[in-house]
Amino acid sequence: MDKSGAGRIGFRQQAYDASTWGQFNEIYHTGHKPSYAEVGAAPATHSHSWSQVANIPVTASRWPAWNEVSSKPATFPPAAHTHDYVPTARKVNGKALTADISLTAADVGAAASSHSHSWSQVSGIPATASRWPSWNEVSSKPSSFTPSAHSHTGKMTFTLLLGSAVAQGNFTLSAPYSSFDGLVVIAGGDDSSYAAMSFLPTDMLNAVRSLGLDVCLLQSDGIRFRGYFSSNNQTFVTTSENAKVHRIYGYKYTVS
Repeated sequence: MDKSGAGRIGFRQQAYDASTWGQFNEIYHTGHKPSYAEVGAAPATHSHSWSQVANIPVTASRWPAWNEVSSKPATFPPAAHTHDYVPTARKVNGKALTADISLTAADVGAAASSHSHSWSQVSGIPATASRWPSWNEVSSKPSSFTPSAHSHTGKMTFTLLLGSAVAQGNFTLSAPYSSFDGLVVIAGGDDSSYAAMSFLPTDMLNAVRSLGLDVCLLQSDGIRFRGYFSSNNQTFVTTSENAKVHRIYGYKYTVS
């Protein structure tokens, strides 16, 4: 029990051999409720920018082209016609029509285009927007914290993208490097006396490209294989080399 009087309650368990205590766990109740973040919620009063709106229909995202306008007349004006003029003796909300007039929102019984409402003026407020939930109203909550002892396993999988050696010139991978987390390049000297491996993360390949620089698939002991990937992320344009690329693999890292 929290001695501060804030109504916070916690508990912890002692090991069966009474040698150690577990961590403190907190209990929420009506007097001490979780924060928005703790229940995965947003504040009741919030807004969204236009970029956060999904599935915007085309009619709301742009003006139509001429050929998209339906039921338009074939000629302009559509047909011979005349217009009656409003007598200048008439008035609009007390304003004479003898000259141009400007109407305000008040003239037509409307609110100003820029206005706000107090919370008390909003009707139909759902319960989820008017209060925080009680513990019993929080759905899908685990029965214990952490829910259960668990771990995660990570592994890397490799896909062969270049299966034959390249000693000079350009070459094309069997799939774009951007489809993987990175590349593993096996390369060495032209005499094939040894091989070295280079791990090239996709993010770093993109970063080098954004700088307008070449990337070295291999640079070791004075040998190199340098160039850049074309815009399809698949064809490598060689700009300088005195080495041989034996194999290139794409790798992906997964966690289960």
